[in-house]
This record gives sequence, C-alpha cells and structure tokens, in this order.
Amino acid sequence: MTNHNIGQHSFCLMHLIDMNAFKNLYRRARLNKKSLIVSAINAFVVFILCYTIDNLPYSFVGDATLGQRFDQVKQFVSSKDEDIPSDLLLINVAYDRELVDVTDDFGFPKGNIDITNRSKLLELLTRLNNSHYKYIVLDVSFSNEHKTEQDSALFNLIHKMKRIVVAKSEKIETADSILLDKARYSDYSTHISESNFVKYEYIRNGEPTLPYQIYLDLGGDEIHSFAGLYFFKGRLANKSIVLRYPIKIWNKYVLNSSSKIMAEPQYYNLGSDILDTDIDTSSLTKDKIVVIGDFSENDIHDTYIGKIAGPIINLNAFYALTNDNLSIPYAEIFFLLLLYFTISLFIMKEVSVNSLFPFVKKIKSKTFDFLLSFIGLSFSLSGISLLWYTLFDLDINILIPSLYFSIFGTIIKYRKTITS
Repeated sequence: MTNHNIGQHSFCLMHLIDMNAFKNLYRRARLNKKSLIVSAINAFVVFILCYTIDNLPYSFVGDATLGQRFDQVKQFVSSKDEDIPSDLLLINVAYDRELVDVTDDFGFPKGNIDITNRSKLLELLTRLNNSHYKYIVLDVSFSNEHKTEQDSALFNLIHKMKRIVVAKSEKIETADSILLDKARYSDYSTHISESNFVKYEYIRNGEPTLPYQIYLDLGGDEIHSFAGLYFFKGRLANKSIVLRYPIKIWNKYVLNSSSKIMAEPQYYNLGSDILDTDIDTSSLTKDKIVVIGDFSENDIHDTYIGKIAGPIINLNAFYALTNDNLSIPYAEIFFLLLLYFTISLFIMKEVSVNSLFPFVKKIKSKTFDFLLSFIGLSFSLSGISLLWYTLFDLDINILIPSLYFSIFGTIIKYRKTITS
C-alpha cells in the first residue's frame, strides 16, 4: 500500500476521534516541557525497540495466533486470494522418488531412504538447459548423506546453468561444494514458544536467502544495512517480516464440457505430466519462472493459516519483495511515533484513552463503564493493530509497547505516591 493511500485512510480515521481531546491533552502538556521531552524520548525508544524485535528471525508468544485472527478478519472483510501468476510454472516432484543406501558415521549400512529422483531431475534440467526459461528455482535439498550415480552429472549441470538457485539448509550439509555458489538458505527460525512458521528472513548468516536471491538475479534492488538499520529502495525497511500468503495452491474446481466438476491443475507432476509425455518442454517453460519442488507431500509446513508447501512459502516471500512489503511507509513511521508519544502523555497526565472517542463518551451506562475499566493498554493496541492490518495490510507490534508503557506507568505512579 502506498503512502498516499495510507494518508487517505488515516484522514478518514480522524473522524472517529475527538480531536478536541487531543488539543486539550497537548495544551496541558505544553505547560510542562518535561512531559513533552520525556514523551518524545519514549516514542523514539519504543519505535527502535519494536523495529529491532521485528527484525529478529523468529516470532514471539501469540504472534501466530494473532496473525491467524487478523487474517480471518481481513478475509471476512475482503476475501481475495491471488491466482498463480502467469509467469510461474510449478513442477511437483513429490511422486518422483528413488531409494538410496544410508550409512552411519562409521560407514556401516543402516538401510535405505527415499529421496527426490535425481535421474529425473537430470533429465528435466537437461531439457530446460536448451529452453528459454526466465529463471529456475530448484527447491530441492541435496544432502551429503545421500549419493546416487547421477550426482556428478547433475551437480555439474546445475553449476553451469544460468539463472538458477538451489535450496540449502543449515541443518543439512550440501552434497557437493560445486553447488554452493548457486545454493541459498530456505530455512526459517522457530522459538520455544512459537514452533510454526510465521516470519521470513531475507538475510541469513550474512547472505541473501533463496527468495531474495531470485529477486536480485531478476534485477531487483538490494537491501542495505547501516548501524543496525535496514534500507530498501531508499526507505527504512525490515529484513524479516510476518509473511502474507496471497498466493496459495488450494484446489480450484471448474465445470468441464460435460458439466462435471473437475479439479483445475495448478502444478505439473514431473514424471506423469512432463517426462512421461510428449509435452513440448521448451514451449511450456518459455519466459517462465520454473519452480521445482514438493508441493503436496513431504515439504509441508504449519503456518498461521494452515499447512503450506515450502515452495509456495518461498514464492510468497519473493513476491513480498516485488510488492515492496519490506519498506516501512513514512505514514506508518509518523503514525507510530505519534501514537507512542500520545500514550506517554496519557500516562503522565492521567488521561483515559476512552476520552478520545466521542461514541464512547455518549454511552451512559454503568455496565459499559464497568466493562471499560477492564480494557487495558494492550487491548487498545490490539484494536488499533487490527484496524491498521485490515486497512493497510501492515503489522503493529503490540507486545513491546504494552510491556514498556506498563512499566513506565508503574514508575510514574510510584514516584507520585512517594512525592505525595
């Protein structure tokens, strides 16, 4: 969303707020420069804290649940999923497997395990090498523990091909060092309190992750860093974001010529749909971003909206870059600094947040007043965050401001108690 659109929606939101209450609050604060200075410092500190925490690669308590609830509200307000972009070609390798022998650390055989069929991958890439594809995303893990007769030919071909990236993991040693210049991380980090996938990191161990590398290879802008801050397209940005999923591969159903409901395929199976047919691979992949991975069986991850295939997660992370979802709009920065500044003044001047909303003041009910007494700062921030997310598709950190201002409010009350 552009700064212009955010500005338009923000102007509309002002009609829900009693601006006279703001004026009275700032008029009282103007008599005390200390309150203004302290509130300005608080606003800056909270913004930097939130920015730092938001750029960690993992989420915290309740982030997944909150993301799920917010997504449900937005789907209710505006249910809109994007179709698979026309320049994408998805190739599923889930049903093309082969058995390889596995040994222990001492070289003794342990049995065998099934992996992605490397003979079929070699055949596919050999065909693609002579076609006019736009880019190849090989979202397949090549572990050093698994050996096949085709490895040398396959890895050398990958090394020689242009416009291709291969997935790698911190937990798996890459099969051959010749792949390292084409390999990029596709891992995600979890936390003891949040084991599901929530956030995507674009710079890992000092190098671009897989979606970011695709974006760079296709002529995209770099993410620059300076003094712990990140900049993208000349604006302050995040290197980790709570990922959205506009692109999904839920089955779509259409009526065929016989008026029967049939599933519309959203990906091709490597063997049955491509290698075992007379399909023209060159025409099929011309000017396409070819994504090769497991879309249906083994590479499935729990997210806050349900189970999503790993290649689809990477694709959504790539399109987040093309849609400029990493940059923080100027209007959001201004809004957050003003919000934190105002909350600080509320606490120092003992002004209730409810006094800002005319419709709240007009309700004359002891029951309603009793219920409002239980509404704390975190609840108010949750409401603001939900509204901001629904209108602008942007996140506002709730945990850090709630914790910070709760501690700040406790300190203010303690000092006033001591003074009195």
